[in-house]
Amino acid sequence: MKLKHISIIAALLFCATVFCQAGEAVESQIGPFNLTGSPLNESTVVASYGRGYVQEDKAGGKVLGKKHVYYVADQNVWVEIRLSHVLEKNLERSVEAVVVTKRKLCDKKFTPKKSFGSLITGKGIKIGDALDKIIRAYGTPSVSIVLGEEKSFAVLREEFRLQKGRVLRYLPSQSNDLLFSEFYFADEALHSILISISE
Repeated sequence: MKLKHISIIAALLFCATVFCQAGEAVESQIGPFNLTGSPLNESTVVASYGRGYVQEDKAGGKVLGKKHVYYVADQNVWVEIRLSHVLEKNLERSVEAVVVTKRKLCDKKFTPKKSFGSLITGKGIKIGDALDKIIRAYGTPSVSIVLGEEKSFAVLREEFRLQKGRVLRYLPSQSNDLLFSEFYFADEALHSILISISE
């Protein structure tokens, strides 16, 4: 009888561990940006890194989205900081997503006035890493998409109009959690990382 109880307890502990790891699989940090920490507002980003290249999506005179984009020469990547369309309590937009990519997003003259430091994730992943390294770090993705073969949704696929390669998409275990991350691979090397808390 005791052996049966021990087996049940062991099984419950295993399940709890798996669920905890699944919740941790969604990356929230890259370089100096942590999307699960205190919200970072636009004025803080601009004060630290400069304006960079500014993009605004407008409709009917209203700003629906805003981005600050920078080229990071020493790592040969672009960083796109996406801001909320809703103004926060101090009438400011807050950071809701960060993209680090090899894709050219603006002219190389738009460099940050202060270094972002190493643009690696909380689990040590950086642009150029192999696919199996990401899976070792985060586990099996919620969705794995082979571009050109599957029609599953991925933000990077839609926004960059990707036609080939692969996207690993990590979603939260709880439906009310908005945090998700995507990793796009071109020629087996990590090309782009998206970390987002937007709907």
